[in-house]
Parts: sequence; structure tokens; C-alpha cells
Amino acid sequence: AEMKLLALGLYNLGCRTYRFLASFLTLPSKASIFSWFHSLPCEPGTNKAIFNAIQQKISTFSDHDKLCVLLMDEMSLKSNLHYDTHTDRIIGFEDFGSQNGQSDKMATSALVFMVRGIARNCKQPVTYFFTASTCKSNQIQTLLIDCLNNLNDIGLTVKGVISDQGSNFLQLSKTLGITPEKPYFVHSSRKYYYLFDPPHLL
Repeated sequence: AEMKLLALGLYNLGCRTYRFLASFLTLPSKASIFSWFHSLPCEPGTNKAIFNAIQQKISTFSDHDKLCVLLMDEMSLKSNLHYDTHTDRIIGFEDFGSQNGQSDKMATSALVFMVRGIARNCKQPVTYFFTASTCKSNQIQTLLIDCLNNLNDIGLTVKGVISDQGSNFLQLSKTLGITPEKPYFVHSSRKYYYLFDPPHLL
């Protein structure tokens, strides 16, 4: 297990670095590393393994380095069904994770939440969902609050939430009471600034 973690850490630094080290060190092959990646659980919904991994990684961070923003974005998908041999499941249906499960509708969009460091240059997708249509603002709000709670539980300090100007995100900002005079919302006594993606604004 320690050798696997070392190999994965080295490969994460860059494939060129890994190839260079493999020229004089006995390291697992690229195929072995990819098979380990595929064995890691990465299903839609809240994945505790990802949050636990982030918690372990930030355990040595200073409070300043734990400052981050939560990005959320939705993208269109080409509808398709795929059988996953590792999990013995059919992928391609609307899926909100283990809590709400799959529906019988074909997924046409994916909603992704990603954490981005403010003081430290790091980013990590933390959860995703397959939806049969554009995700409604009330659904996004529920998923957003759940994600914020999980990030706070592992010790990250989320200062803001960023999205593009899709109609569902605009409605979400109105529901949260975001205005030019009050560009933030409060949840569990914490203040979160809501920003629209600057490249889209430009």
C-alpha cells in the first residue's frame, strides 16, 4: 500500500517526472497505476473518500492556505448508456448519488462542484451529478449547502461560490438574496460571497 501511494504521488507530479525516475528506480508501470485509479470509488453524489483524502492533504496547511472558493458548473452530455464492469452498474441515467439514487431518465447534463485554492495553487473536483435536464435552482441550492457543509467539516474555509450566468444559477442567486449591495449569503453563521465567473462577465 505504501508503494502504491508513493507511485501515485510521483505520477501526480507529472508523467515526464515519473518516466525519468522509472529509468533508474523500480516503479510500477503506467498500466498498473491506471488500474489502481480505476479501482478508486468515484460515483455521483457525495463521495466521502474524496473528502477524506482532501482532509488528509490539508492537515499540514496553514489557515491561510485553507482559504478556497467553491466553483459549480453544468455541462451538456451526449446521452449514452455504458455498463461499468467494476461497479456492475449501468451508467448514463440521471443520478444524484446514493442518497437519491438513479432515475429511469437518460442523463443529458452533468453538474460539477470543484474546490479552488485562493492562497495556494490547487484545485480538486469534489462531487458531480448526472441530470436528465438543466438542474433546477432549488436542487442546486440543496446540493450546494450539502457540499459547503462537507467542506467545512474537513477544515477548509470556503470564502465564496462561483458560477456562470446560466438561468438556473441566476435564479439560485436570487433565491439566496444576492444583490449588488449584498453580494453574499449566510449559512450556519458563515458568510459566503457569490460571484459570477469573471471570464463570462468580460
